[in-house]
Amino acid sequence: MIQEFNHIEKVNGELSLPGDKSISHRAVIFSAMADGVSEIANLSDGDDVNSTIKCFEAMGAEIERVGRSAKIRGRGLINFQNQNLN
Repeated sequence: MIQEFNHIEKVNGELSLPGDKSISHRAVIFSAMADGVSEIANLSDGDDVNSTIKCFEAMGAEIERVGRSAKIRGRGLINFQNQNLN
């Protein structure tokens, strides 16, 4: 369906787009490698991003996910631990 508009003076409303998968991966990775707490909004909720989150949790990053947001307490660049996934 194609809709045409001849004249628009004003547009009101809010547009919410899903989080980008590639950017979400990078945000999780960089936040987990940083020192301190990072907050990410509009994080993709795809299975592969959730897998990345689980991997970093297994290495000791503390990640609290609420909807499309996450709070990540990073371990720093060299402080990851091998925590068995079994």
